[in-house]
Amino acid sequence: MMYMQRIHYLLYSRHMTKKQLAKRAGMTECEFERLLGSEIPNISLEQAAAIAETLDVTMNYLIIGE
Repeated sequence: MMYMQRIHYLLYSRHMTKKQLAKRAGMTECEFERLLGSEIPNISLEQAAAIAETLDVTMNYLIIGE
């Protein structure tokens, strides 16, 4: 499972929208959509840290799945 799939799963399990996550993680909705819709996974450490913190998971889980 790629990080994008984990984000979708975590959003679903936390009853959160993409818009809510983007706002809480300090990014625009457009920026967040680009991360999820990219054919080539490309997420910065800062973005991963903000998303992981917002979803209350470790960066390790978000990126690697562990």
